[in-house]
Amino acid sequence: MPLSLLNIRRSAVRWLLALLLGGTALPALADIEVQLQGIDGELRNNVLIFLSVERHSDRDDLDADTMQRLFNRIDGEVRRALRPLGYYDPVAEADLETRGPGNWRVHIAVDAGQPVRLRELQIGIEGPGAEDAVFNGIRTQTALREGMRLHHGAYEQVKGEMVRVAAANGYLAARMLHSEMVVDPAVHVASIRLVLDTGPQYRFGTVQIEQNVIRPSLMQRFVRFREGDPYSANELLRTQFALDDSLYFSRVDVSPGDPDPETLTVPVTISVAKSRPTLTLGGGYGTDTKVRGTLGWTDSRVNDKGHRLRFELEASENRRTIDSRYDIPIGDPALEKFSVELFNKLTEQPDNDTNETTLRPSVTRVHNRWQTVTSLSATRTT
Repeated sequence: MPLSLLNIRRSAVRWLLALLLGGTALPALADIEVQLQGIDGELRNNVLIFLSVERHSDRDDLDADTMQRLFNRIDGEVRRALRPLGYYDPVAEADLETRGPGNWRVHIAVDAGQPVRLRELQIGIEGPGAEDAVFNGIRTQTALREGMRLHHGAYEQVKGEMVRVAAANGYLAARMLHSEMVVDPAVHVASIRLVLDTGPQYRFGTVQIEQNVIRPSLMQRFVRFREGDPYSANELLRTQFALDDSLYFSRVDVSPGDPDPETLTVPVTISVAKSRPTLTLGGGYGTDTKVRGTLGWTDSRVNDKGHRLRFELEASENRRTIDSRYDIPIGDPALEKFSVELFNKLTEQPDNDTNETTLRPSVTRVHNRWQTVTSLSATRTT
């Protein structure tokens, strides 16, 4: 063997042995143990999120000076973590123990102190929609109550819900007249004032429907609102879901346009794309059926009247089944239909063949919040 090649191999072996035996030093992650006492639950979790010594515990470049700077932040971080939860004067006592290079233990004892409580609460709805029932949930909310511990998150939640409810129900120009939280840490009390001006309620404007998949009259029956109705984001979603669930379309877009402040209307555009029939093929093996195959065909839009067809054929050495269904939309096409199901099963046996056919027409209707299915079944066996 050439000498140069032998030297290369020996060098490689020595390098590998050095790596396995620890001869090659890799960056060591810091080992910081944080012991937090005196608080639990939401308070503890929030403090741990704020603590720099906790967030930097997996860094590989911490030295003693950096660790000391992180340790010095603890008091301020504990205060910032507990203030949103209603504790404005906590006391944190911390100790730092060095247990070796890159190895520290931080012990923190926290006394959260007396919480700030909500002494005064005012939640008001003003403007043209002040008496609208859609704001009843705001008036009866329980996230903020007089006497409760102050919670900044609950304050933001209620304020955000006021604006959201207004916008979702057509009050698109709504604004907060007052959104004030005043805290007096010295006496541990706070007051909150949230007042919303609804502004005028917008209505649905022109509805432009871009489609040539089904008849316009059938398409209109899927739309959950009409021009002139109070604008509602929920009705837009209901229309989107109804069209999606029809399976007539591969794509459905129900999009509001820009509000018109002069007419107080919001135009809506509905555009769709036609879905395609689907063909499925399958196969398998069973001890009773031997080799079997399956053929399926689904056409969610047979014609522009919205008829649907589902057909499935399964055949094996001694058995054949046909399962089909034809749906015709009636009334509310998203929920109501007339259906005809046809099922046929042929079984071949050495001493006797059986052929069973079932015809089952049915009508699905909606009455208030109840959906009823009335069906009649007829079976013939030979």
